[in-house]
Amino acid sequence: DVLAAPQQGKADSALRTLTGISIAHWVSHFHLLVLPMLFPFLKDRLGVGYVELGFALTTLAVVSGLTQAPTGYLVDHFGARRILLVGLTLGGLALILLGLHLSYASLIACAVLLGLANSVYHPADYAILAEHMDEARMGRAFSIHTFAGYLGGAVFAHVQRGEQGKMWVPVIFGVVLWLGLLLREPRLRALLPLRR
Repeated sequence: DVLAAPQQGKADSALRTLTGISIAHWVSHFHLLVLPMLFPFLKDRLGVGYVELGFALTTLAVVSGLTQAPTGYLVDHFGARRILLVGLTLGGLALILLGLHLSYASLIACAVLLGLANSVYHPADYAILAEHMDEARMGRAFSIHTFAGYLGGAVFAHVQRGEQGKMWVPVIFGVVLWLGLLLREPRLRALLPLRR
Protein backbone atom coordinates (compact mmCIF):
# COMPACT_ATOMS: atom_id res chain seq x y z
CA ASP A 1 0.00 0.00 0.00
CA VAL A 2 2.85 2.39 0.81
CA LEU A 3 4.38 1.85 -2.63
CA ALA A 4 1.02 2.02 -4.43
CA ALA A 5 0.13 5.50 -3.08
CA PRO A 6 2.85 7.44 -5.01
CA GLN A 7 2.03 5.47 -8.19
CA GLN A 8 -1.68 6.29 -7.83
CA GLY A 9 -0.86 9.97 -7.24
CA LYS A 10 1.33 10.04 -10.33
CA ALA A 11 -1.43 8.39 -12.41
CA ASP A 12 -4.02 10.88 -11.10
CA SER A 13 -1.72 13.78 -11.98
CA ALA A 14 -1.14 12.39 -15.48
CA LEU A 15 -4.88 11.96 -16.00
CA ARG A 16 -5.56 15.55 -14.87
CA THR A 17 -2.85 16.81 -17.21
CA LEU A 18 -4.21 14.80 -20.13
CA THR A 19 -7.73 16.09 -19.44
CA GLY A 20 -6.61 19.72 -19.26
CA ILE A 21 -4.50 19.51 -22.40
CA SER A 22 -7.29 17.73 -24.30
CA ILE A 23 -9.74 20.48 -23.31
CA ALA A 24 -7.29 23.11 -24.56
CA HIS A 25 -7.02 21.26 -27.88
CA TRP A 26 -10.83 21.05 -28.02
CA VAL A 27 -10.99 24.85 -27.59
CA SER A 28 -8.40 25.40 -30.34
CA HIS A 29 -10.43 23.46 -32.90
CA PHE A 30 -13.59 25.21 -31.77
CA HIS A 31 -11.95 28.65 -32.21
CA LEU A 32 -10.78 27.78 -35.72
CA LEU A 33 -14.36 27.37 -36.88
CA VAL A 34 -15.80 30.56 -35.38
CA LEU A 35 -14.87 32.83 -38.30
CA PRO A 36 -16.45 30.66 -41.03
CA MET A 37 -19.68 30.56 -39.02
CA LEU A 38 -19.78 34.36 -39.05
CA PHE A 39 -19.28 34.66 -42.83
CA PRO A 40 -22.94 35.29 -43.81
CA PHE A 41 -23.22 37.98 -41.13
CA LEU A 42 -19.80 39.50 -41.93
CA LYS A 43 -20.50 39.52 -45.68
CA ASP A 44 -23.56 41.71 -45.24
CA ARG A 45 -22.21 43.81 -42.38
CA LEU A 46 -18.80 44.56 -43.91
CA GLY A 47 -19.98 44.76 -47.53
CA VAL A 48 -17.34 42.30 -48.75
CA GLY A 49 -17.50 39.08 -50.75
CA TYR A 50 -16.55 35.54 -49.90
CA VAL A 51 -13.15 35.99 -51.57
CA GLU A 52 -12.22 38.68 -49.04
CA LEU A 53 -13.59 36.56 -46.21
CA GLY A 54 -11.66 33.56 -47.51
CA PHE A 55 -8.52 35.71 -47.44
CA ALA A 56 -9.05 36.12 -43.69
CA LEU A 57 -9.06 32.33 -43.27
CA THR A 58 -6.00 32.05 -45.49
CA THR A 59 -4.27 34.62 -43.30
CA LEU A 60 -5.16 32.60 -40.19
CA ALA A 61 -3.78 29.39 -41.71
CA VAL A 62 -0.57 30.96 -43.06
CA VAL A 63 0.20 32.75 -39.78
CA SER A 64 -0.47 29.55 -37.84
CA GLY A 65 1.73 27.47 -40.14
CA LEU A 66 4.63 29.93 -40.20
CA THR A 67 4.69 30.54 -36.45
CA GLN A 68 4.50 26.98 -35.09
CA ALA A 69 8.25 26.37 -35.26
CA PRO A 70 9.12 29.70 -33.58
CA THR A 71 6.44 28.97 -30.98
CA GLY A 72 8.18 25.67 -30.24
CA TYR A 73 11.31 27.70 -29.50
CA LEU A 74 9.29 29.92 -27.11
CA VAL A 75 7.85 26.81 -25.42
CA ASP A 76 11.36 25.49 -24.83
CA HIS A 77 12.59 28.78 -23.36
CA PHE A 78 9.59 30.12 -21.42
CA GLY A 79 7.70 26.96 -20.53
CA ALA A 80 4.85 25.16 -22.21
CA ARG A 81 2.25 26.06 -19.59
CA ARG A 82 2.85 29.80 -19.90
CA ILE A 83 2.79 29.73 -23.68
CA LEU A 84 -0.37 27.60 -23.71
CA LEU A 85 -2.15 30.05 -21.39
CA VAL A 86 -1.04 32.93 -23.63
CA GLY A 87 -2.46 31.10 -26.65
CA LEU A 88 -5.80 30.40 -25.00
CA THR A 89 -6.08 34.02 -23.87
CA LEU A 90 -5.03 35.39 -27.26
CA GLY A 91 -7.65 33.29 -29.09
CA GLY A 92 -10.46 34.52 -26.85
CA LEU A 93 -9.19 38.10 -26.97
CA ALA A 94 -9.07 38.06 -30.78
CA LEU A 95 -12.75 37.14 -30.99
CA ILE A 96 -13.72 39.70 -28.33
CA LEU A 97 -11.86 42.46 -30.19
CA LEU A 98 -13.62 41.55 -33.42
CA GLY A 99 -16.95 41.87 -31.63
CA LEU A 100 -16.02 45.26 -30.16
CA HIS A 101 -14.70 46.80 -33.38
CA LEU A 102 -16.18 45.29 -36.53
CA SER A 103 -14.38 46.21 -39.73
CA TYR A 104 -12.52 44.34 -42.46
CA ALA A 105 -9.19 45.49 -41.01
CA SER A 106 -10.16 44.16 -37.57
CA LEU A 107 -11.25 40.89 -39.21
CA ILE A 108 -7.77 40.47 -40.70
CA ALA A 109 -6.18 41.43 -37.36
CA CYS A 110 -8.44 38.87 -35.66
CA ALA A 111 -7.33 36.23 -38.18
CA VAL A 112 -3.66 37.05 -37.46
CA LEU A 113 -4.23 36.80 -33.70
CA LEU A 114 -6.17 33.54 -34.08
CA GLY A 115 -3.33 32.18 -36.22
CA LEU A 116 -0.81 33.11 -33.54
CA ALA A 117 -3.03 31.57 -30.87
CA ASN A 118 -3.46 28.38 -32.89
CA SER A 119 0.30 28.00 -33.37
CA VAL A 120 0.68 27.54 -29.62
CA TYR A 121 -1.39 24.40 -29.08
CA HIS A 122 0.64 21.62 -30.67
CA PRO A 123 4.11 22.66 -29.44
CA ALA A 124 2.86 23.40 -25.92
CA ASP A 125 0.47 20.44 -25.67
CA TYR A 126 3.01 17.90 -26.82
CA ALA A 127 5.70 19.30 -24.52
CA ILE A 128 3.36 19.09 -21.52
CA LEU A 129 2.23 15.58 -22.41
CA ALA A 130 5.81 14.42 -22.95
CA GLU A 131 6.78 15.73 -19.53
CA HIS A 132 3.84 14.37 -17.54
CA MET A 133 2.81 11.11 -19.21
CA ASP A 134 4.38 7.72 -18.62
CA GLU A 135 6.49 6.75 -21.62
CA ALA A 136 4.56 3.49 -22.06
CA ARG A 137 1.30 5.47 -22.42
CA MET A 138 2.58 8.33 -24.56
CA GLY A 139 1.03 7.18 -27.84
CA ARG A 140 -2.39 6.73 -26.24
CA ALA A 141 -2.16 10.13 -24.58
CA PHE A 142 -1.34 11.77 -27.93
CA SER A 143 -4.27 9.99 -29.59
CA ILE A 144 -6.70 11.16 -26.88
CA HIS A 145 -5.34 14.70 -27.36
CA THR A 146 -5.91 14.48 -31.12
CA PHE A 147 -9.40 13.01 -30.67
CA ALA A 148 -10.34 15.91 -28.38
CA GLY A 149 -9.43 18.41 -31.11
CA TYR A 150 -11.61 16.66 -33.68
CA LEU A 151 -14.40 16.45 -31.12
CA GLY A 152 -14.23 20.25 -30.79
CA GLY A 153 -14.91 20.54 -34.51
CA ALA A 154 -17.76 18.03 -34.32
CA VAL A 155 -19.44 19.89 -31.47
CA PHE A 156 -18.99 23.19 -33.29
CA ALA A 157 -20.82 21.82 -36.34
CA HIS A 158 -23.93 21.47 -34.17
CA VAL A 159 -23.50 24.94 -32.68
CA GLN A 160 -23.13 26.42 -36.16
CA ARG A 161 -26.38 24.88 -37.33
CA GLY A 162 -28.21 26.19 -34.27
CA GLU A 163 -28.66 22.74 -32.78
CA GLN A 164 -27.26 23.39 -29.32
CA GLY A 165 -29.63 20.81 -27.89
CA LYS A 166 -28.13 18.21 -30.21
CA MET A 167 -24.50 19.26 -29.76
CA TRP A 168 -24.07 16.63 -27.07
CA VAL A 169 -24.59 13.89 -29.67
CA PRO A 170 -20.91 13.80 -30.76
CA VAL A 171 -19.76 14.20 -27.16
CA ILE A 172 -21.90 11.29 -25.98
CA PHE A 173 -20.81 9.22 -29.00
CA GLY A 174 -17.15 9.88 -28.17
CA VAL A 175 -17.60 9.03 -24.50
CA VAL A 176 -19.49 5.82 -25.32
CA LEU A 177 -16.82 4.86 -27.85
CA TRP A 178 -14.04 5.36 -25.31
CA LEU A 179 -15.95 3.53 -22.57
CA GLY A 180 -16.49 0.61 -24.94
CA LEU A 181 -12.79 0.49 -25.74
CA LEU A 182 -11.98 0.84 -22.06
CA LEU A 183 -14.06 -2.22 -21.21
CA ARG A 184 -12.56 -4.33 -24.00
CA GLU A 185 -8.91 -3.31 -23.99
CA PRO A 186 -6.78 -3.99 -20.89
CA ARG A 187 -3.97 -1.78 -22.21
CA LEU A 188 -6.38 1.16 -22.41
CA ARG A 189 -7.59 0.46 -18.88
CA ALA A 190 -3.95 0.80 -17.81
CA LEU A 191 -4.00 4.38 -19.16
CA LEU A 192 -6.94 5.26 -16.91
CA PRO A 193 -6.23 3.43 -13.66
CA LEU A 194 -9.44 2.83 -11.76
CA ARG A 195 -9.36 2.59 -8.00
CA ARG A 196 -10.34 -0.76 -6.58
